[in-house]
Amino acid sequence: MIMNRRVLLASLAAMPLMSGLARAAQDGPCGKGTLNEDGLHVQPWFVQGSFLDLAEELAEARKEGKHFVVVVEQKGCPYCKEMHEKYFTQKDICDLIRNNFRVLQIDLRGAREVTDFDGSTMTEKEWAKKHLKLGFTPSLLFFAGDAAEIAGKPPRERAVAVMEGLYNPYDFRILFKYVKEDAFKTKKWPDYRREQWSKQG
Repeated sequence: MIMNRRVLLASLAAMPLMSGLARAAQDGPCGKGTLNEDGLHVQPWFVQGSFLDLAEELAEARKEGKHFVVVVEQKGCPYCKEMHEKYFTQKDICDLIRNNFRVLQIDLRGAREVTDFDGSTMTEKEWAKKHLKLGFTPSLLFFAGDAAEIAGKPPRERAVAVMEGLYNPYDFRILFKYVKEDAFKTKKWPDYRREQWSKQG
C-alpha cells in the first residue's frame, strides 16, 4: 500500500531518525552514517524529508549545480553496510559525492510513494523493480538532462549510468567521475573505465 505524502510528513515530524543523523553529523560528513528506523544506513548529506518526486529532485540538483543520483538499498544488506563504512568514510570519495551530487535514497522493499519522471506514482519497491534489471543492492542510478526528456524513455533506459551491486572502490569512484565530467555524453562506461584503468599503469 502506498504511503500518503501527508503521512510521510507526520512520520518525519517524529524524527527518531534526526537524532541519529545529528550524531552522524557530529562525527563529520565523511563518517559511517547511522541506521534509520527502517534499518537502512543513512548519511547526513543524503536528501532528507523528500516527497520522492524525482522530477522535483532533479530540478533541485540542477539548481544546486549538481548531478542527481538515486541510491537503492535494503535492510540487512552487507554490501550497503560496506559502502557506508568503507567507501563513504574515504574523504576523497565522500567529498566527490557530497560536492557534486544530490543523493536520494530509496528502499528496495519500501512502501513510500514515489512520483516518477513521467508523473506516475508507485511504491519504492515497485519503482526499483521497474528501473533495475537485477535488483541488487546497493544500486546507483544517475539521471541527467530534462525531466520530460527522461520520462520519454523506457524506465531501464532513463539513467545515464547504473551500478547494480557494489563495485570495487576504484570503479565506484570513477563511476561518479564519469557522470560528474559528463563523459556519458561521448563515451560508454566500459570504454571510460578501461581508459581510467590504463592510466594506472
